[in-house]
Amino acid sequence: LPAGSAEDRLEAVLRRLTADEVRIRVHDVTIRGCARTRRAAAEAAVGQDLARAATVPELLRAAAAAGERLRRLGAFESVSITLDTAPPGVPADARGGAVVVLVDVTEARGRAAGGLGVFANTETRSCSVEGSLRFKNLFGYCETWDASGLLGLDQTMELSVGALIPRIGSIPTPLMAQVSFLSEDWLKSSLREHLMGVSVGLLSTMNHNLAYNLSWRTIIDPARLSSSSIRDQLEHSLLSSIKYTYKIDQRDSSIRPTRGYAFLSSSQVGGLAPDSKNTRFVRQVCRKSLCL
Repeated sequence: LPAGSAEDRLEAVLRRLTADEVRIRVHDVTIRGCARTRRAAAEAAVGQDLARAATVPELLRAAAAAGERLRRLGAFESVSITLDTAPPGVPADARGGAVVVLVDVTEARGRAAGGLGVFANTETRSCSVEGSLRFKNLFGYCETWDASGLLGLDQTMELSVGALIPRIGSIPTPLMAQVSFLSEDWLKSSLREHLMGVSVGLLSTMNHNLAYNLSWRTIIDPARLSSSSIRDQLEHSLLSSIKYTYKIDQRDSSIRPTRGYAFLSSSQVGGLAPDSKNTRFVRQVCRKSLCL
């Protein structure tokens, strides 16, 4: 047959497979290409929808979703999902013909990235040195470890260390934790502020996010230049809060959208600890974007 006729017949077969409810039975889902990455991390991203697919359209939708989840892990340069016939000796049954799903991944080469810079502000006459370091897939769980620091000539110091581990095995949600420390002088005063905080992610899905934050703030006067009335008011304060965020983004592009809409709602409640010095507040933020 001419090349054009063969291509037309192939397109016709593909249209029939996707349009009609052609029943199949997934015999096995094989993940190939994981050298450093632990198989449990890749299997958790692939999920169970591929193995449960009963028709070709269901299998195509499950493959597209699994490929997107694997790419979002940031540990693979390329992801390819193909369909193959089952090995000889695997018979078809009432549920349809047996097939095998092959998931091929190519791991990213670089696992570490960092940066260092010097920044100056002519208006405030301040200068700072900032650096960051990030490790990806260090232990094979597609996790992200990052650390950043800032040191200013005005004795400002800021340190932050965090980790993000995706959903693995029986863990129902990704794990996120971050520890930060801030020390700075108040402008035109002898007061100095120390702030230590811990943030832990409790729930994280495509649309929902729930996090708990705990911060300890201390204001001191090491030079004792402030008045006695101000020094008597200097003390520590505790900020214990929980924050829930709901977001949906149906735009065609998050950078330069031309159509679609996006919505974000954030609710934060502070003052969960039973302490008289605990800061109490309720904050609600809503944002929406519409592109026509």
